Order: sequence, then C-alpha cells, then structure tokens
Amino acid sequence: MKYRVEVPGRFHDCGEESVVYFDLQSGDTHLVSDFAAHIIALLADRTMDIQELVTAVAPDIEADDLPALTEALPDILAELISLEIVEQG
Repeated sequence: MKYRVEVPGRFHDCGEESVVYFDLQSGDTHLVSDFAAHIIALLADRTMDIQELVTAVAPDIEADDLPALTEALPDILAELISLEIVEQG
C-alpha cells in the first residue's frame, strides 16, 4: 500500500519535540511529533510504501532505533490518515 500527502502544508517548529502543521487544504492545524513531520515532508515529495519510508528515514536515525521505527510507522501513518493529512492510494 502506498501513502502520500495530496497538498503539502506548512510547518512551524517550536524547537521542541513537536511541530505545528498547518494543512493548507483543510485549514486545520495539528500538533505532530518531529518524526511525524519528517514523514509528512517525505510523503509531500512522492508516494511511498512503508518499506520505502523506512529506507528514506534510516540514514537519519540510530541503527538501534530502526526496529522500533519499523514497528511504530504503521501507527503513525494511521494517525496521519485519521487527521486527513496523509492518504492511502
């Protein structure tokens, strides 16, 4: 299954572990984790499946964190889908 962001929004980094994301399409504002913001930014550039996302973020994380990332990614994507930021397609 592939995932994408139809209309990229805007980020405001508060310098903390969370980021404010403004969805230009819906007009909604969301507080998301830095990692979720990274996923949104990747999916704004192109459609990817979970393995492609893992490969794309792997260089940016510690090797020891990769298994936890792989396990958490479906839940993060599900949350972003429920917020209507990410689409399956």
